[in-house]
Amino acid sequence: MERPAAAGNGGSGSAGRTAGGKQTGREQERWNLFVIDPRSKAPIYEQLREQLRWQITMGFLAPEEPLPSVRTLSAELGINPNTIQKAYREMEQEGLIYSRPGRGSFVTPKTGEQRKRQQESQAALLEREIRKAKDMGISREDMAELVRKVYGGADET
Repeated sequence: MERPAAAGNGGSGSAGRTAGGKQTGREQERWNLFVIDPRSKAPIYEQLREQLRWQITMGFLAPEEPLPSVRTLSAELGINPNTIQKAYREMEQEGLIYSRPGRGSFVTPKTGEQRKRQQESQAALLEREIRKAKDMGISREDMAELVRKVYGGADET
């Protein structure tokens, strides 16, 4: 899974708003991974959701790890708390996080079923993108070459 562009790879981090601020050490580094790109066509809640999804899937956020509170993240990113709540709510519906009243939101422990849902979701996304590429005239051979490139050049199964 590729890191979402809004999460800071390849973009100019100074153009967006980042979370950080009062935390120290590892916690500050972790939340500095949130980058909001005001020029993006993607709504802010989608940028947050995709960045969190990427962090969870890539293992940067461990099972049972707490997420920053809505209030904290809102203050640090300078965005409306309802926007953060919407991103958290959608992730909860997807089974990536869960909430404990009065305690906050946490990364859901990975289960076989959750992994399967994530893979199915990613496969559906990939299929849509492949169809777009086909409609744009990208050949099957070019797509196969791209897959070989991503998987390290060898014909792997």
